[in-house]
Amino acid sequence: MSRKAALLVFVNDIVEDVRDYRMLRELLQQQFEVAMKHNALRLTELAAQISETAGALEKRRKRRSALMGSLPGKNCDITAILALVNDAAREAVKARWIELEGLVRECKELNDRNGRLMMDQYAIMQRVLHGEEKIYVPA
Repeated sequence: MSRKAALLVFVNDIVEDVRDYRMLRELLQQQFEVAMKHNALRLTELAAQISETAGALEKRRKRRSALMGSLPGKNCDITAILALVNDAAREAVKARWIELEGLVRECKELNDRNGRLMMDQYAIMQRVLHGEEKIYVPA
């Protein structure tokens, strides 16, 4: 693949990732709201949508990593990639990359929050169903 073609794929993947991370953010917010309502059927549906979206994001991440490895320079990073983009598009690509980084952080935080909520709910349900494990503990 030519350098120009690799850069085009790289930039297109960033645009698609921004779109999909926005969708993932919405799915994670829905997951939280549905978990608060204990709607197991909708949680299952959302889990499938989240998994599908995450799979597409991971596929593009791997392709982007491979493309970065094929471009010149041992330590090819986003700064080196931006230097290869023409002047007219560089700022737009940089802005999308910054947005992508923010969305990734936000989705990670939402996912962590949802995981904590569901683990807490599970622990409460276990206590309700099976009682406390250790009612009396040595002082």
